[in-house]
Order: sequence, then structure tokens, then C-alpha cells
Amino acid sequence: MKAFLDSSIFIENLKGNPKAKQIFLEVVEFFDCFINGIVFSEVTYKVLGLKAGVSPLTLKAKKK
Repeated sequence: MKAFLDSSIFIENLKGNPKAKQIFLEVVEFFDCFINGIVFSEVTYKVLGLKAGVSPLTLKAKKK
């Protein structure tokens, strides 16, 4: 069986949400998981903001 993973599961995981981590681990154990380019883009955007210590909108405004 296949499962599509939305960006929210990754983002909540990055924020340290234990329920999101539990759901993620269970889903990837029992399903063939996939994402699309939009999910990849959204998660990358959020990771950049988290690593930079500012909101993604601030990064975008500074064009970094």
C-alpha cells in the first residue's frame, strides 16, 4: 500500500511534536511513502527558516 506524506507531518516533526513523530514512524513502517515537488519545496523552505533562526518570510524579504 502507498501513502502520500504531506508537508505538515515533516514540519511538525521538525518542531518536535511527538505525536507527529509517532505517526510518521508508523506510516513509513507499513506503507510505501512518497511526496511531490510541492511538499519538498515547502519543507525545504521551512528548514531554511529554522536553520537561519528567522521566519521564512524574513528570508524571502532579504532574498537570502
